[in-house]
Amino acid sequence: MRKILLSILSGLLAVAVFSRIAIRYFDFLPMPWIWGLTALITIIIIIKPSKQWICFAISFDLIVFGWQKLFHQQANVPQSVLDMPFSSLPADTVNWAYFQYSYPYMVAIALTQIICSFLLLFRKTRLLGLIMLLPVLLNIMMIDVFYQIGVGALLHATILFAGVIYLLAGYYYQLKQVFFQKNECNIYIVLAAAVLPFLLVATAPSTDKNPSITGKYKVENHALTTVYLEHFNDVTLQWGDVNHRYTGKYQYRGDTLIAGPLQGIIKKEMDHLTITGTLEKDSVHLDMIRL
Repeated sequence: MRKILLSILSGLLAVAVFSRIAIRYFDFLPMPWIWGLTALITIIIIIKPSKQWICFAISFDLIVFGWQKLFHQQANVPQSVLDMPFSSLPADTVNWAYFQYSYPYMVAIALTQIICSFLLLFRKTRLLGLIMLLPVLLNIMMIDVFYQIGVGALLHATILFAGVIYLLAGYYYQLKQVFFQKNECNIYIVLAAAVLPFLLVATAPSTDKNPSITGKYKVENHALTTVYLEHFNDVTLQWGDVNHRYTGKYQYRGDTLIAGPLQGIIKKEMDHLTITGTLEKDSVHLDMIRL
């Protein structure tokens, strides 16, 4: 059974690693050639699988990912896309824009991937490298899922993760002695650390102080075009584009709204609000539609 599992993992890693590298860097080859070479290498690896190959494949692939980050070959978002409204960006673009924003952060991630991968290549440091790679690969998989990076990216990361788990299984007894041996602990300290933070957060007042009016509103009949009533009583008034804004805090008591230069009486009808009062000392009657 172990032999079969070793062959399957070795073959999957051969397909995942070689095809990705070939498609990215051997684009002078026609796709039939790339898939043919991938199939040939995979067959050879399946016939003679080894843990050494699994270590090499995982290390090689992650080191390439690391150097790609250092050489700006990952997390590239065109300026034309970055200039679009944030709320219009798809989840995967938001993710790449976040990583692209800070090159030092990308360097830190790249060095982590490279160092952990090099640790796999030496017997004495392999266990440390495997343990360090677990959160790295789990984080990559969660990003692939929750930011909708793509099924291919998730499958690739899952194969690498499966390889790490397989290699870790060889250290079962050492890990059992370290993490699962009996040890004394103060049960009251454990309970306090587990329960008190939950109670502190769960019983805290809501950050949405006025849920009945919280939201984004389009103003129908004034030069003031948009009103944002946010959590923590934050307010933003916008005239036209984002360069003409007032941002601050608002107060809402009874039917009276005080939001910086805007003050007045609110009337609510479903997703429609009207404010009668003053804006920058001018009398106004605003019709606002929740978006």
